[in-house]
Amino acid sequence: MNADGTTDAPDDGPKVLYLVGWGRSGTTLMDNLLGAHPDVVTAGEVTQLWELGLLGRRRCGCGTPVPDCAFWAAVFDRAFGGPPPDPERMLALRHGPLAVLRTHALVEAVRRGDPPAGAAEYAGVLSRLYRAVADVAGARVVVDASKRPPDAVTTALADGVRPYLLHMVRDPRACAYSWQRVKADPSTARPEPMHRHGRLMNVGHWVSWNLLAERAARAYPPDRYLQLRYEDFMTAPRETVAQVFDLLGEPVPDGPFTDDRTVVLPGNHTIAGNPGRFRTGEITIGLDDEWRTAQRPLDRGVTTALSLPWLRHYGYPWRVPSGHHQHDHAA
Repeated sequence: MNADGTTDAPDDGPKVLYLVGWGRSGTTLMDNLLGAHPDVVTAGEVTQLWELGLLGRRRCGCGTPVPDCAFWAAVFDRAFGGPPPDPERMLALRHGPLAVLRTHALVEAVRRGDPPAGAAEYAGVLSRLYRAVADVAGARVVVDASKRPPDAVTTALADGVRPYLLHMVRDPRACAYSWQRVKADPSTARPEPMHRHGRLMNVGHWVSWNLLAERAARAYPPDRYLQLRYEDFMTAPRETVAQVFDLLGEPVPDGPFTDDRTVVLPGNHTIAGNPGRFRTGEITIGLDDEWRTAQRPLDRGVTTALSLPWLRHYGYPWRVPSGHHQHDHAA
């Protein structure tokens, strides 16, 4: 344990980049872009492996139900010598100490070196999973796009890996508008509409998740944390991805960019997440600002008022200038 409460990660073992932040903040696109690079593999939302992946039989990014996916079968065999741990037990751990303890309390417990037994047990499973994913994929970096602040702290606890934290933020009014869109979830046998959040629920989660993400960062060495805004990412995607590789201490490889805004995405084996994880082939990245002209004034006004103290903190103006809509490749 270091003087600042953090622990030194081993020099061997894979690097694990955890993406944290409120939904609809560009994490899926960032996940896809990073996973398209050599020596990087994305596992999607690992936190959803137990409920949605194994019990719910949701589709892997390759289109096969997770329990039937050859990639994940190889990961489980490598990590556990056979089937994965009991999903119900893993859910009990996640809904127990990881949910009951507030993120800041869990962070302080980690910094003191006495995390709850349940959190330590769950971190041990994560460690084996991360290392197996890297081994099966032949990768040096594993991306976990789970987004949840408590799980970000648990990832920092995992032994045998080198954890990094990428915190992604988006204007809360854009998030509110995106959460109101009707989207089908192709990961189910019969695609169903994805859950939507109202403006009050969205702004409450936006504030709490982002502040807790900053708290979770205290469980990481300072040089292993980076905060990025969706708007900056979508305006300069190639440069932004290069920043992430700089954070990881990895050279920026060729591809998947064919120019500053165009990428070619391969298939993946992601667990859960936004429908964008199923995209493959060539896409052009552009900033989605439809909300600036299409959002209802009441929704915008309420979201602005409730998030006002934090808008400036993340560099967003309280007055919204008009914009021109471009197709959204990050939602």
